[in-house]
Amino acid sequence: MLRVILIYFVINVLHLNQSIGLENKILFKINNISYTSFDINSRQVYLKFIGDEKIKNINEIINDFISVNLFREYNKKIFNDKYLESEIREIYNNIIEKRNNPDDINFNNEFKNNILINLKLDLNRKKILEEILNTKRNIIFSEEEEIDLLYNIEINYVSFKEEEDNDIYNQLINNNFNNIIKIQEFLNKNNINYFSKKTEINKINEVDANIKNKILTNERFFMIKTSNLISFFQITKKFETEEEIIAEIYSVEVSDKIKRENISCDNIENFDKNIYRINRKEYEYKKLNNKIKENLIQKNDFLIINNENKITYILLCNLKFNREILNNFNLNKKINKIVSRTESQFVKKYSEKFNLIYINE
Repeated sequence: MLRVILIYFVINVLHLNQSIGLENKILFKINNISYTSFDINSRQVYLKFIGDEKIKNINEIINDFISVNLFREYNKKIFNDKYLESEIREIYNNIIEKRNNPDDINFNNEFKNNILINLKLDLNRKKILEEILNTKRNIIFSEEEEIDLLYNIEINYVSFKEEEDNDIYNQLINNNFNNIIKIQEFLNKNNINYFSKKTEINKINEVDANIKNKILTNERFFMIKTSNLISFFQITKKFETEEEIIAEIYSVEVSDKIKRENISCDNIENFDKNIYRINRKEYEYKKLNNKIKENLIQKNDFLIINNENKITYILLCNLKFNREILNNFNLNKKINKIVSRTESQFVKKYSEKFNLIYINE
């Protein structure tokens, strides 16, 4: 069995060396300490051992290894005085128990020490990030608006200056574009410089009032003109999670089209029952078909289905949800975002302070 484990370790070494070079070369330095391809291989073996599937390619492994060693350098005095040792042993034993693999008892000291060293690196980073997070509790546990809880809202926009001597603005309006890609294609074709960006909304109340009103009134594509700046916005809205969301949906069956302005949940009760065939039903949102889910996101969204002699309007009129589930989902998402952003800021700051140098050979 020991031979099998050693072969597994050697195969990993050979596999990684094929990716970053056969020789054991220096990849980067921190405070003049060299880190090599062998160190990266050891990190890869560790990640596979603990079942971490988030980091997949060599560049991600290298960046992750740079991160944990910057945290180690930051915490060097504590890191080297046997701090965390008992907790690391406990984590290691829990991993072995979870793996439930009888071959694990045959690990040699070199293999086991590599696992323990990398566990210590990760735990050290985790502890420091937790300390930083404790200073941001007011942000993490702030009360969320219902729309922020329910939806993941992404804004994709393009902005450009309106020049006095051209009619680009009028052309854009007359072409009735309905998505950002078409706008960009048009601007590129006409050699118009523009700025584009895609961003996620975390808090609806922090968004510009004009954009916020458009989102709340369920507009998916719109234009805002301020001074000589023209901006086109495309809104993508999805549920944060579909778990335990109940959708109240009306189907309205008619022989002729209904004017768009008359299609709303508030108007349904006023429809003539002799002309309109109306049905109301509640559904588990996650069990709806994809076409309905793509079109019915918030109140008054509707979908038109044309059959031979009739038209059916599928209209979303209410959503019921478990606020506790959404709160927990949102809290985890918020923590993950803050952790990721905090780690990135830390790495950027201490890469310079601890003299991170990439070695390109």
